[in-house]
Amino acid sequence: MKNRLFLTAIAALICSLASAQGLTTALIELRGDAVYNGIDGKTVTDNTGFQGSFFNVLLQGNINDKLSFDVRHRVNRTSFNKNFFDATDKALLHYAPNEKWRFSVGKRAYAVGGFDFDTTPINLFYTSQYCIDLPCFQWGVSAAYYFNQRKDRIELEMIQSPFRAYHFDEATSNNLYGYSTRWIGSHGCVDFIHSLNFFETNPGKFIGWIILGHRFNLGKWVIEADAINRSSLANGNSSEWFFKNMSFIGKVKYSPIDNLTLSVKGSYDFNNTQKTDYDYLVCPGTSCGRIGFITEYFPLKDDDRLRLHALIYGDWGKNTCPLGGVTDKMIYIAAGITWRIDFLKLHSLKQHGENN
Repeated sequence: MKNRLFLTAIAALICSLASAQGLTTALIELRGDAVYNGIDGKTVTDNTGFQGSFFNVLLQGNINDKLSFDVRHRVNRTSFNKNFFDATDKALLHYAPNEKWRFSVGKRAYAVGGFDFDTTPINLFYTSQYCIDLPCFQWGVSAAYYFNQRKDRIELEMIQSPFRAYHFDEATSNNLYGYSTRWIGSHGCVDFIHSLNFFETNPGKFIGWIILGHRFNLGKWVIEADAINRSSLANGNSSEWFFKNMSFIGKVKYSPIDNLTLSVKGSYDFNNTQKTDYDYLVCPGTSCGRIGFITEYFPLKDDDRLRLHALIYGDWGKNTCPLGGVTDKMIYIAAGITWRIDFLKLHSLKQHGENN
């Protein structure tokens, strides 16, 4: 009953906002999949069959010439702590005093590098061990500085640590923080997202990330490559700070026609350190990979309001993380559909019809 009332309220809100001045996005997006999941030839029954994967509500707009907002809420996400905002990916208020600066407060995906992480969840069909259990949407504050004719942006951020999710003591989980700087640039055929991040894993103990993400736009071909280095800043052994705990994610996309994309994507994660109490994502002794193929077809051509997709991937290697994720000899096959309801377009069409 509560869910029904909530959905009715959301629909009424979006319909009423569709005519509001300053609103730039009023959108519902949904994705459903038919899935087969197997491990070593045996079906994983609780992850096989028809699934409703995403039901998102998106609102964006301008309050005035300096203030704007950005909201994305997942209607289908379960709240583990009975907190409404657990299902909210973004709830941001931006203040831009001029073209150079933007200050933001609220909940967002924290400022880390890499193009795989930067992909919105509804478009991220699978990812690496590093990202699978990453609680990436947190509350915080940030400042962004634009330069080079807005082709480059430097961000500074203080946010709740994602590792707070691994602590059940509320006093501890509410007081772990992360500090990040990120550089986003676009120059010709090359885009990049680089970051330096420090996150508290336990009170006073930090993990450091260096992330380098590059994308090459080569006509019908797009190549993405991310490299992640993780180190325990609480570990006095500096020999384990670099190249001992890393992830690599790569993707090659080819579009033979405008409304069809074929992609090959793979990842490899390893942790050869001895420190056991700082990386809950890629644990010591892990060496595992994932590779697969994705097809996306857009029947409405230049419009992404309707998408058909199919994918297959397989896993290999050893994963020591108790939370699971990449699993040796696992195969995953899925096909599905994504559709988006753009209330601003519907309102515009309605107005056009009334005028005629």
